[in-house]
Amino acid sequence: MGTTFRVVVFHHSERKAQAAAEKAFEKINHLNSIFSNYFLESEAMNISTSPKKVSTDLWHLLQISKGLHNHSNGKFDVTIGPISKIWRRAIRRGEEPSHSEIAKARYLVNFKYLKMDKEPMTVSFEIENMLFDFGGIAKGYAVDEAYKVLMDNGIYYALVDGGGDIYAGNHPKDGWNIKLQNIDSTLTLNNQAVASSGSLYQSIQIDNLNHSHIINPKNGVGIKNSETINITGPSCTIADALATIISISATSNILKEEYSEYKKL
Repeated sequence: MGTTFRVVVFHHSERKAQAAAEKAFEKINHLNSIFSNYFLESEAMNISTSPKKVSTDLWHLLQISKGLHNHSNGKFDVTIGPISKIWRRAIRRGEEPSHSEIAKARYLVNFKYLKMDKEPMTVSFEIENMLFDFGGIAKGYAVDEAYKVLMDNGIYYALVDGGGDIYAGNHPKDGWNIKLQNIDSTLTLNNQAVASSGSLYQSIQIDNLNHSHIINPKNGVGIKNSETINITGPSCTIADALATIISISATSNILKEEYSEYKKL
């Protein structure tokens, strides 16, 4: 998924802790083979206009993504792949994408063009050349799933960090101290997630404005001069997605909403 994962555990048995951590990393690697768009053979990269039976993890995350898409009025859209591919190349080359490139890619981005059939659990696109990008949610999901693996293997004090997206579970004493990115602030968390979103490491300067790798699906443009957003939430999956949504919204109004709707996802 283009990042580094870290697992921290407390347990009286080093052998048991090591075995559980290895299983957690196995789960992360498995999810990478499903969601990564850096890996051309991943399951997500091989969805087409022909219905394809998908894994439980892909189906489950698509269901969550659909709910987030609806709650955010389309600001969160995992079909953003054709546009994010253009901006990733632009950032790598330091060249502004053309308006025609963006316009062409925007036509391919819309969750409503995704067909999901629950009974055989198949997924397909209605339009050729559509592409997934789970960059705004897959890391958080992998963090949550890795933590579940640790719990299932008898590790009750643990933290999982996926490139700054963190689930801080039970702590043997007073909680996990988390230093927030880019600001002089520390959170103390127990059984809570925190996720960050911003253009600190991935951006391109156009007309004296930094355009982030975080893209607004509505106009196909990387958001401008994005500050780092830090979000706490009931799960890393939801916190990861909300950080992206709020970055795109350029407003903190969504912070006033209750988490109840998101807890249902």
